[in-house]
Amino acid sequence: MYNKKVIEAQVNTEDEVFEIYEMAKICTLDDSSIEIFVNSDDGGKIPHFHVWKKLGGRRHEWEVCIKFESAEYFTHGKYKGTVPTKIAKEIDKTLRQKDTKDKYGRTNWDIAIEEWNRNNSDVTLPDDLVQPDYTKLNK
Repeated sequence: MYNKKVIEAQVNTEDEVFEIYEMAKICTLDDSSIEIFVNSDDGGKIPHFHVWKKLGGRRHEWEVCIKFESAEYFTHGKYKGTVPTKIAKEIDKTLRQKDTKDKYGRTNWDIAIEEWNRNNSDVTLPDDLVQPDYTKLNK
């Protein structure tokens, strides 16, 4: 869903924990449970996007971060691990596809860059950044 903000809050009244998650979903892979998204004000000052296998709500089986500027993982905090080669190929293919809901005919890659720049003020990506070959993520 292009440019849809998803906001969820978790409240634990016992220890008064309150967390807000905000993200811009970029696209869903052919396996509809795997999503690519950009978080707002994401830490690390390294431009990256998130990929997760969703179970429902904010529950997910796994979640990794991948750099925009190179075909490398961005390991930070709880975001560790890799995706199978098959998923890496699907990430690459899906990001290169046209966003079916974008009236300007841009690719999912173009939308991901726009959403990073819109939602993260510390580091801006150039609009014409060439997509790395994410099929090489695990090599």
